[in-house]
Amino acid sequence: MKSHTKTAVQPVAPGPVAERVNRLRSLRERLTDHYLGLAVALHEEHDAQLWTKAPAPEGGRYESEEDFWEEAVGVRRRTAYQLIAVGEVLAKVGQQAEASQALSGVGLHKLDVLVPILKKESTMPTLRKWADLAKTHSREALREAVGKALGRPAKAVEEPGERFRAYVINAMPDKNTKELAEEFFTVGARYAASKNAVGIMIAGFQECLGTWRAHVTQEVSA
Repeated sequence: MKSHTKTAVQPVAPGPVAERVNRLRSLRERLTDHYLGLAVALHEEHDAQLWTKAPAPEGGRYESEEDFWEEAVGVRRRTAYQLIAVGEVLAKVGQQAEASQALSGVGLHKLDVLVPILKKESTMPTLRKWADLAKTHSREALREAVGKALGRPAKAVEEPGERFRAYVINAMPDKNTKELAEEFFTVGARYAASKNAVGIMIAGFQECLGTWRAHVTQEVSA
């Protein structure tokens, strides 16, 4: 059974196996450095709305920034949002070279956890403190520490579908669409008489498809 008390990075005894493990760690740290550079660039071009100016392969423009990331840059939308958030933090800190060095070796899966606390206090001392914690703690332990620092209540037992609801809301590209998703689940809970986010989504599909089919049928008839 996996222990939850172990840190994410465990020391390895000397020997051929240790050398191979350390080689993987070294390569991962170098990859993180490239990720940080990409994070800064993505944040800059996100603010500059580069996607509205870039030509699509078959002519015209990209329909969305997500399409631009995936098709032109080759970065999945979820990863792009994570990197843009990290790039925003680095931009706020100002000392990008020093900040990137401090975060070197922290994987993207942990950088994602650190973003809320670093956005709240974007200073080098704070960044160094949390970067050091990230290098010695598991992702779950780091998440708990960040939550405590932000004053969030201890994680309670989730209602059915609560994780799915949070995933959908967090996947929205901006504040307005996040609010739209939140309202969808709030109103949907009353309409479907259920707090289960999956059930609410299914009810929304059924309602939406009924309306869409009617419109499509009318367009075909016309």
